[in-house]
Amino acid sequence: MIFLFVGWAIDAVGKTAQEVVREVRRQFEIYPGDFPPPPPPPPPPPPPPPQTAPGILEGTQKPEYNTCVAIVTRAALKEMTRPALLALGTPVVIGLVFKFIGSYRFPSPSLLSRSPPSLPLPPSPTLLVLSLSIALTLRARGEVNLAPEVLACFMMFGSLTGLLVAVLLDNAGGAWDNAKKYIETGMHGGKGSDAHKAAVT
Repeated sequence: MIFLFVGWAIDAVGKTAQEVVREVRRQFEIYPGDFPPPPPPPPPPPPPPPQTAPGILEGTQKPEYNTCVAIVTRAALKEMTRPALLALGTPVVIGLVFKFIGSYRFPSPSLLSRSPPSLPLPPSPTLLVLSLSIALTLRARGEVNLAPEVLACFMMFGSLTGLLVAVLLDNAGGAWDNAKKYIETGMHGGKGSDAHKAAVT
């Protein structure tokens, strides 16, 4: 769950960053003068072409900061829906499933044995994991405390895994930032080079 959550969160950040980049490029093209820009001429005359000397880059034009903030806020509410549902819904599903497994009893007395069924050695690791899961599930019949025990283990190991992944991502972000600063010292072409642009991106 942790790695799926991280993957969805990184994907959301990437999509949002692309939207912000497109908005910034749009402002660079259409804002050549004082803020706010003049309204476009009504049809039938065509609108003027994009200017080649944007005022934002020259310092004579204020960017539309509110637009970029609105994009990030809207994306945060939309793109983080899946990760939030995953983090909130997975413990609930696990608790309900194992509550059912722990409280379920088969009607046949012969099936109430706590010994797992004898299964032949599967030819693949996937079938081995599936067979062990079935055997452990059958052994867990009648365990009234199975759901809280499984849920506690899930939350504990999920927290530990999340801590390790958080340390990994924190170190990776610091390494990327240090790489950008290293290029800015003059290495690999310094500021303005393709390496510097890639590091900033």
